[in-house]
Amino acid sequence: FTSVEGVPANSIAVWDGIQWSALGSGLNCNGGLTTCIAGNGVGYALGVYSNELYVGGSFDHAGGLPALNIARWRSLSGINNESNVGTIKVNLNENQTKLIIYGKPATYYSGAIYNLAGSSVITFSNKTEVDIAKIPNNIYIIKIIEPSGSVVSKKIVITRK
Repeated sequence: FTSVEGVPANSIAVWDGIQWSALGSGLNCNGGLTTCIAGNGVGYALGVYSNELYVGGSFDHAGGLPALNIARWRSLSGINNESNVGTIKVNLNENQTKLIIYGKPATYYSGAIYNLAGSSVITFSNKTEVDIAKIPNNIYIIKIIEPSGSVVSKKIVITRK
């Protein structure tokens, strides 16, 4: 792809819970390899390990640097395990087995956690803590429904050792 929701992005983008952003200059293929065709590179596999994003695919440059079909991004703007979104705060416990949701005023929340393919992996209702021990290390989007009916989206990264 060359854009996501109108934002220019070269085959890879990052969601910060509110909007998409390009991830550097993206994935490119200058045509010097037999495994890719000149133009945009393609990412086929994504994984997170130690707060770093790994991408495997068909490309010879990633983020403007030479990369032969595998790349690593060490810093992903907006991806972290704690943040404030409006009046809701989302944290992971120390061993990353529970997601803790709280806000002001204190209340119970409902919602779902989605993988990057958009599939729901966990749904929850009337909770302040969600058991996430069975989902694997990766990047997820959590959608939280506030008592007012407003929906808040937040990105979480699970990197258990």
